[in-house]
Amino acid sequence: MGRAARTKHERREVARWTQAAELAQRADQAADHVIAHCLAQAFGRTGPLDLDALRSLRAQVAERTTWPSWSWLPNTIFVQNLLATNGIAIGQTNDAELEKYCRLAAAMTTVVNWLPGRTVVYYDVTLLESLASTPIEQPIPAQAFYRLPAWGLYLDLPWLAGGAGVFACLDPGPDLNTTYVLLTYTGVLADGAPLEHELLLANDMVPDSLSPPFAEQSGDVAHFVPDELSSVVGMPWGRVLATTVSMLLYLCSEGPDVRRVALPPGPGAQRAAANSTQALQVGWRLGAALRAAQRHHGATRGEETDRHVLPHLRRSHCLVNSAAVSRRPVRGNCECGQRLYPHRGLRVT
Repeated sequence: MGRAARTKHERREVARWTQAAELAQRADQAADHVIAHCLAQAFGRTGPLDLDALRSLRAQVAERTTWPSWSWLPNTIFVQNLLATNGIAIGQTNDAELEKYCRLAAAMTTVVNWLPGRTVVYYDVTLLESLASTPIEQPIPAQAFYRLPAWGLYLDLPWLAGGAGVFACLDPGPDLNTTYVLLTYTGVLADGAPLEHELLLANDMVPDSLSPPFAEQSGDVAHFVPDELSSVVGMPWGRVLATTVSMLLYLCSEGPDVRRVALPPGPGAQRAAANSTQALQVGWRLGAALRAAQRHHGATRGEETDRHVLPHLRRSHCLVNSAAVSRRPVRGNCECGQRLYPHRGLRVT
């Protein structure tokens, strides 16, 4: 590699590290804000969550209760503990108040499941445009989401608003035997209130579930009717959900184009590094291949030629059966020597 090429490569790497560090720092701030906002709305107090106490709670409950391994701490267990520690008896709470607590807890649950792994994800712009333009027209099996690379994720959403992101996790529901996708959007509204939404998958997710009815509520995590929310974000709310789901589904596909980004040293990344934040860059090879194909198509004006520009991707074989992923953790190395990403079947290069 010549000096010019090496310098260009180093600049790209510095830009990649900087983007990952900024996203990790923003995810930390967003997590703190969601917790503080929800605690203030529910109990009139603020303060960080004690992760060690949550680990202890998880270990104690796991001794007498089982739930799918793709959830670090289910919402129903978290909300029961949250109410108990704040002196609120469920039997003495009316339905409206209980609904409020459950929605606030659901927003916090996405952060609770993100905290153990602190995984942030950002996508190549071209790949993201391709995912957003691909409609979801067929039912999606709930098992398709069991290959997510971590219990909780923070996805960068530059297409939604500057500084926007979403905490996402799976939840087994009140019966600990169903599948929900819990989403908490941050950095969207001017007043900073997070947007919480739940997608019920049951056996599968149908396209109609991406445009459900909304109920207007106040004094809670922000909820809007579709027309009002669409005017705030500048696009139909169903499209926001569909694009988010497409981003998650790509991570669960066989052999996604994903690589881990090491956070650089320096003041901007010290907190993220201390908290063991993991950054994943998605589509860095596929996006470049798509852009090359677009340039070639534009140069030939869509005419057929013998030349074809194809993405240069290695087929990943470090995958495990999705049913097995939903039942037990995957540990150790693949037979090829590649380390499997924490308890999931995603190979990160």
